[in-house]
Amino acid sequence: MTYWLRQLFTRPREHFSSLIEVFVTAVFALLPLALAAIKYNYEKAGDNFVFDQIVRQAFGGGQLFLYSYALIGTIIWLSLVKWDRPATAPRRFFGFITIIGSLTLVYLLAIDPTLSSAKNYLIIEASYWAYASFLLINYLLLFYMNIDPPTPEDSLAAGTSRLIKTYRAQKDDAHGN
Repeated sequence: MTYWLRQLFTRPREHFSSLIEVFVTAVFALLPLALAAIKYNYEKAGDNFVFDQIVRQAFGGGQLFLYSYALIGTIIWLSLVKWDRPATAPRRFFGFITIIGSLTLVYLLAIDPTLSSAKNYLIIEASYWAYASFLLINYLLLFYMNIDPPTPEDSLAAGTSRLIKTYRAQKDDAHGN
């Protein structure tokens, strides 16, 4: 697992590529909602509308739960199904997290599929967090798709050096050093 964490902090090019892909996807996905809210607010308030009104109009009914649900298929594909990349620990982990999180979304969408009556502040706030979480998972999966797992030789060399260090430490402790 340390190999995967180390890769997370040492690969700026892969981060940039993954971030751009997620950003473009999110912008084009949310653009129709934002444009509809801008048009509606402009017709109602003229030039006096503010960005906060647009956000509340576009996403204030919990609509981001629907967008979060739309990301589940992509995340499941990247984490559990995509067969041209090795099934690594991060992929399995993010797939498991997505399945657990999607159960909550399925429950909410079963209660009100259109989320037309979402007035509770916590539900609306949760929709923002759910969408951001699924975007983050999508980003991390795209990032890890660009990284090859360690070769068997690298794993064996790392394990061998750990064993040698452990042996030497135990040998020194046995001799009272």
